[in-house]
Amino acid sequence: MAKKTSEFLKGMGKAFGFMKAIANAVLDIGGDDSDMERVLKDADLRKQIAALIVGTVTKFAIADHFKLSNITIKFLYIGDNFKSWFYGKTEEAKDVAVSRPHHDLSKVSLDCEILNDLGGEAKAEVTMAGVYKLVNCQPNGEPGVLLTNGYTNIFYVRDVSGVLRAVYVHRYGDGWDVHANSVEDPDRWSAGSRVFSR
Repeated sequence: MAKKTSEFLKGMGKAFGFMKAIANAVLDIGGDDSDMERVLKDADLRKQIAALIVGTVTKFAIADHFKLSNITIKFLYIGDNFKSWFYGKTEEAKDVAVSRPHHDLSKVSLDCEILNDLGGEAKAEVTMAGVYKLVNCQPNGEPGVLLTNGYTNIFYVRDVSGVLRAVYVHRYGDGWDVHANSVEDPDRWSAGSRVFSR
């Protein structure tokens, strides 16, 4: 009985540590108490906390979250490139990080120019779990770090094959669209687009 109590208390300690980390992440990206409440009501998050309590490793399966049937976030469109390049990829819990630094483009730019300005691929690369957390803080277009006025939010993420891709999300009407392009695409990003990095 004493052993079971000790294991339970250890698990609860992990859970509280996880909750504190979530609270800090929400505050770091400009969230408030209402954002915190919404995040903590998320069914996926409750599963992750439960997984920590029983000592299992939490994983982030991209296809399980970025889908039209998501009940927390209304996705209107998931692009074919995104599905082809990212479905099938699972990120380890240790790699889950919220993307915080960002800047708005002052001029039309190619991906190679943006990556160079950010200091290279290593500094630009973020996780899809981080992208998801940001969208999950603004599921209905609430104010936050992501642009919700139709302008593009750009992220650089490695796909299931390890290739760096330009992933972008934007909001039109009452939902989110998710796309992915090659970083060698000759099309330029519009001025006013927002770029996220580590």
